[in-house]
Amino acid sequence: MDTQGAEFTIKDIGPILIRRRWLMLACLVMCVLTGWIITLRSPRVYAATSKLLFNRPSYAVLISDTSPTAPTVEDKATQVYLLKSKEVATMAQKRLEARQIDVSASQISNALKIADVENTDVIELRAEHTDPVLCASISNAAAEAFVSYKRGVRQENVGTGIGVLTDQLRVAEQNLRRAEQKLSEYKSQNRVVRPEKQAENALEQITKLESGIALSEADLEQSRRKAQVLQAQLQSQTEALGSGTLLNFDVISELRKQLTNVEVEILTAEQKYTDKYPGVLPALRAQRDELKRRLEAEVTSIVQSKAGSPEKQSGLADAYAAAEVESVGFAARVTVQKDMLREVNRALYELPEKERELTRLMRASDVAETIYTNLLSNLEKARVDRTRNTDSVVIAERASPADPKKPVRPNRKRNLLTSILVGLAVGVFGAFLMEHLDDTVRTSEDIKRYLDLPVLGQIPALTDGYRLVREMHPKSPVAEAYRTLRSNVSFVSIDDPIRTLVITSASVSEGKSMTAANLALTMALEGKEVLLVDTDLRHPTQHELFGLDGEAGFTDVLTGGMSLADAAVNIPGTTLSVIPCGGLPPNPSELLASEKMGELVGEMISRYDMVIFDTPPCTLVADAVILAARCDAVVQVIDAESAARQAAIDAKEALSTARARLLGTVLNRAGGTGGRYYYYYHYEDYPRQQLPKPKFMKTKNGNGGGSGSQEE
Repeated sequence: MDTQGAEFTIKDIGPILIRRRWLMLACLVMCVLTGWIITLRSPRVYAATSKLLFNRPSYAVLISDTSPTAPTVEDKATQVYLLKSKEVATMAQKRLEARQIDVSASQISNALKIADVENTDVIELRAEHTDPVLCASISNAAAEAFVSYKRGVRQENVGTGIGVLTDQLRVAEQNLRRAEQKLSEYKSQNRVVRPEKQAENALEQITKLESGIALSEADLEQSRRKAQVLQAQLQSQTEALGSGTLLNFDVISELRKQLTNVEVEILTAEQKYTDKYPGVLPALRAQRDELKRRLEAEVTSIVQSKAGSPEKQSGLADAYAAAEVESVGFAARVTVQKDMLREVNRALYELPEKERELTRLMRASDVAETIYTNLLSNLEKARVDRTRNTDSVVIAERASPADPKKPVRPNRKRNLLTSILVGLAVGVFGAFLMEHLDDTVRTSEDIKRYLDLPVLGQIPALTDGYRLVREMHPKSPVAEAYRTLRSNVSFVSIDDPIRTLVITSASVSEGKSMTAANLALTMALEGKEVLLVDTDLRHPTQHELFGLDGEAGFTDVLTGGMSLADAAVNIPGTTLSVIPCGGLPPNPSELLASEKMGELVGEMISRYDMVIFDTPPCTLVADAVILAARCDAVVQVIDAESAARQAAIDAKEALSTARARLLGTVLNRAGGTGGRYYYYYHYEDYPRQQLPKPKFMKTKNGNGGGSGSQEE
């Protein structure tokens, strides 16, 4: 048997739940009863809650940020862990013992439920116990114990924190001093205070120096030409001087060099000092005046000593000496200005690097000052905290005894609702599981899905006690269903009329005998000459359905003991004739496969418009398959309450192997809610069911007939 589950679609959900409603109801009732019993037998548990508020120590902020070895502030997860610790439970136990309450530390730990209140600095201590008063005592004792524990830890941490802050402050102070010293030394050595202003001043100095150098060089050139002119006049008028110049004299050259050096010193000093600094510029200027006087005197003396008429040359000599002194001053000025220009250019070039270094030193100094200031502030806060003795955690709300009328467990409403939901879930799951495991062909959709056969009719379950349509109301659903079956059989065979029709099933109790009888009656009521032959030579039932004497019948015709006309029994008031099975032969399959059977079928066709054969189930014995090969068509009856899917498929395949014309299927007991399935291996051993005689028939002994069963 194929036990593979069906593939469910959305439209299948409703029918499945309706079909399995009793299973779902049983699961629901069982779960609700179980949940309610558990609820009633569960002890009442009460709860009381206290709340703890945590204060963050001010000294801990910078410690955690500046030193990897400093103690960090514990987060709330750590606090929850500490609340569950054995040490806190033991401290709470001692507090309860002092109040004459005997509770162990393990009981306290088990009773406490700690919850973190998000986005707050609050933690809830929830104690659960069967005693509404004791649960509040446990919660409060645990809160008090934790506050005491944290107080001791805080005192230790405050001392440690102050020590760490003191050490850090000492190091920060040293770092600040070094940073400030480096900054001061750099400013002093490099004269960098305002780099932007210094660059601007340097550019102005360069402009002034370049202009001054140009003017000084022009003045120098003019004074030199003047000296050369005067020297030439002296040489032309004083032959004693010779072709050389006064500069060739050693004394003149030395004085000139000294004067140049003094001029350079004066110009340099003028850039550094003012007249407010006595002794520097005046001394240098006095030295310069003395050198000028000596130089002029030496020049005049040399000229007069070499000249023939000193009176004539004295004026020229004085003028020449003055020109030489003037040129020396201009040359010194040019030299100093060029040196100053080079120095200013060098300083301007080095200014960006100096600016960067200055910025770095200032930033380092600012950072060191900030760290020092913060450490100093936090050290003062820590000292204040120690003097105030403020706890890091306090009891924000104490627990009150629970209301004896309001236990937290068991919650009857919630448990009832949970039981209902679980029952529904189990019921739905069980329904779909049963449906998955159930391979019964229940609907026409199942037939089309698994057998790929048309459904010629759907016969409802019989509920009024009648079995044959002759006894039923003409408008009853069953009678209408059989008329529909008759019409569908006629429509299917309209192009190829059917004269012989085999009615079979895959298993017993699927209603193939009842279907054959009522289909034959329905066709006869249409006016056709119909013959119903009970060829179920193993378990015949047609004689019981119609209240006939089943001792003689079809088997006697096959063996030659009776003619077809004698065996056929007309049903009064109808054009239907029935041939009972007769005696049960030992070789049914051989009889149905004999030539005599072929001749008999031909004789039946010649006498009747329609011949219907009631055969055994085709998957149990070969009788139906053998007979189907001799007839025009076959109809397979499937019971909606018991037909196994694989058995129906096997029946179809067996008939297809015999090349029988399978018109379609009839779904018996369609829409029924009960039914049973009997699986057996020996069809001959299946017990016969004694059916009541039909009411409209008279037997040979004159007794009234009853109705038959739909299960054959």
